[in-house]
Amino acid sequence: MSKYLIKAGLNQTNNAFVNSYGSYSNNYSLVNPSGRQVTSVFLWILIGAFVLGALFAFINTRIPKDKKENNNIIKYLSKFFVGILILAFATCGFSVAYLFIYWIVYKVQYFQWFADLPNAARISHAAMKATQSFISK
Repeated sequence: MSKYLIKAGLNQTNNAFVNSYGSYSNNYSLVNPSGRQVTSVFLWILIGAFVLGALFAFINTRIPKDKKENNNIIKYLSKFFVGILILAFATCGFSVAYLFIYWIVYKVQYFQWFADLPNAARISHAAMKATQSFISK
């Protein structure tokens, strides 16, 4: 019960922080008004590619070898599934590299944003982060 009360109070504190200091994030494209990272589209592409690759790999393993060899349509369909699987893994690799660079740029912008905040805002933000980490344990 008390965890929910703390979360409700944290949400109110976060809203007050955004109302008071949210405009400080306007100069930083990857920092939202509460100081969190703006979600990248590539994160969803990474998840989609992983799910799609796993689905096509599963389908491809379910096609018997004798059917692949005897039926041209199934043989080409199997090659198509392997191609999609390779494309999905390539997309995963590109997305992971992009998200790593994205995270580094976010951290640079976050520290600049945090340095621009007034002292009261820094104290409030640190208290919110500490409370959030306390709740998540």
